[in-house]
Amino acid sequence: MPQMKPMNWMTLFLFFTMMLLLLTFMNFSIMKKIPKHNQQTQLINPYLFTWKW
Repeated sequence: MPQMKPMNWMTLFLFFTMMLLLLTFMNFSIMKKIPKHNQQTQLINPYLFTWKW
């Protein structure tokens, strides 16, 4: 098994953090886009969004 270089771990860590930030940002933007009169979807949508991933 080839040894992992430190740079690979750093890139993986940065990639995962960026993905998490993007997911949270998208989730907030989706919640903001939903109209207020549609409260049921506003509650359900974040759960569906998290289940997709």
